[in-house]
Amino acid sequence: MILMRELMLIMPSKKSLLTNLIYLVYGVIFFMISGAVSCSAETSGSSEADVGGPSFDCKKASTKIEKAICGNDRLSELDYSLSRVYKKARENNVGVKSDQRKWLAKRNKCQGQEIASCLEMLYLQRINVLSLVADNQALISVPVGWKDFSHSKWVSVLGLSSRCSVNENIKHIRFVNLTTINSENNLLTVACELGAYQDSHLVFNLSINENSVMAKEIVVRELYFDNGWKHKVADKVTGYISLDNNEFVITRRYVGAWTCGYVAKYSLNDLLKGEVLYPLSAKADNDCDNGIRRDEWPVVDIID
Repeated sequence: MILMRELMLIMPSKKSLLTNLIYLVYGVIFFMISGAVSCSAETSGSSEADVGGPSFDCKKASTKIEKAICGNDRLSELDYSLSRVYKKARENNVGVKSDQRKWLAKRNKCQGQEIASCLEMLYLQRINVLSLVADNQALISVPVGWKDFSHSKWVSVLGLSSRCSVNENIKHIRFVNLTTINSENNLLTVACELGAYQDSHLVFNLSINENSVMAKEIVVRELYFDNGWKHKVADKVTGYISLDNNEFVITRRYVGAWTCGYVAKYSLNDLLKGEVLYPLSAKADNDCDNGIRRDEWPVVDIID
């Protein structure tokens, strides 16, 4: 009897159990409401970032570049847009990461009164590059019989109808050209615009194994002259495309007499890895009236 009495003292009464249960229910409800408010605040913050950016917390901005971005609505939007397209591009191209580091180093050199215009130009250029990588670098499965495909068949298989003029069943190398790189890779060029001196192409690497062939578009930064030789992403590669000593080569002439234009070389290894191709070296001449022909074009500095 004494033991039972002691146990009754230790055990909570029905009333206390009910009270504790009520407190517990209220506590759970309060916690859920608090969590919902917190979640809502986070969602609202994320929504605002979607509209105005940037991709980082401006409260933690410490460098001049970060502060300039946070203080400019246009730059904030561009920073957020770039972060989104960069994420998508990385899914298709692992080489984008190292390329992005180079771009950030270049971006961080913007300074002075022109910092905003400098940043805007670089952001727009980088978004253009990453958009091409994100949209055009997805692997495309190529059907059996690809070695005999006509121009119109390649345009259909690769989904190029919005970017390429279709030339029916033409198989001439001017329209479709296959070049063997090695036993596992072929270089494919599909002409999209025919020119007087050279054509404009879309270029692909065809990866070959026993069971399938996969196509991946190659993104190239072409040369152009603007107070010096510079490079930019090409929507289509214009000129003659060739392979020479483990290098991808673009030869472009501006006039028929070959008195101006450029010969630019790129890394074939970068091409095989699916990275954006940057010119490694070039011989060029922008003066079409000086009579200097291709074989005598000087080696030029390329401005990043």
